[in-house]
Amino acid sequence: MHYFDLSKTRSFLQEPLSRIPSTQPLELQRALRQFSIWLSGLEVVHSPRLAQLTVQKLHNKIHQDALASLAKSYRLICDEVRKPENRYEAASTLLGSERPFGQVHLLWQIFGLEEEGEESSSEEEDDEDEDEEDEDEDEDESE
Repeated sequence: MHYFDLSKTRSFLQEPLSRIPSTQPLELQRALRQFSIWLSGLEVVHSPRLAQLTVQKLHNKIHQDALASLAKSYRLICDEVRKPENRYEAASTLLGSERPFGQVHLLWQIFGLEEEGEESSSEEEDDEDEDEEDEDEDEDESE
């Protein structure tokens, strides 16, 4: 899988992504099919290339960071395909044809990682719960 910045490519060419040869629907569908096949393999949970590292903690960190980067790239692709200005017909059908079906949260689950941004939102919810509890205690004391 090659990495390139879709937003820079699009602004440089001023052409919808669906008209660029490497991101035309058929090519995108092929890439999504290959990605789906890869998701079914063992390399998702264990990288043979990193297995030779003697420090397992380092192996895990590098692998998890790579998976997180991949999930972010998948989100970017999905976002760009869904944008009307990129002129993909039936974008949801195109993305939904292969696993993880255009669902970024499913990809994070497949990778066994917590989606970035969830941690902060759950911490905010905890803070809100604590604030509500404090307010309830204050009301009880004033009665």
